[in-house]
Amino acid sequence: MKINKNDIKKVCIDDFAIRKRKTYGTVLIDIENNTIIDMIDSREYNDIVSWLSTYPNIEVFSRDGSITYSSAIATSYPKAIQVSDRFHILKNLTSYCTNYLSKYLKDKIYIETENLSKIDTRILTNSQKK
Repeated sequence: MKINKNDIKKVCIDDFAIRKRKTYGTVLIDIENNTIIDMIDSREYNDIVSWLSTYPNIEVFSRDGSITYSSAIATSYPKAIQVSDRFHILKNLTSYCTNYLSKYLKDKIYIETENLSKIDTRILTNSQKK
């Protein structure tokens, strides 16, 4: 499938392992139709800047927290909008909520049980069920 680089407006940029812990590449995905646009076998700043310059009209980037990607995008597209991708938004939200709850909630919550035997535990009587 031939891709017109001038039509690409909204993309996700992310890294992937070519050889885990050894070699990484970068993938560019069209957000509007969820298709891989291009891949390179590097995640180095200069390679990313050079590569991105071949796509003249990108307006929005979804990305992880990589400083390399952030800097390369800012250099190549100073007016582009950069947003965190869904995975990292949820990861950060979960982390912040966990830290907040750990800080402000007690380790154990005690529920008084002495008076529980005096409470009528029936939800509905037989006549109410009819």
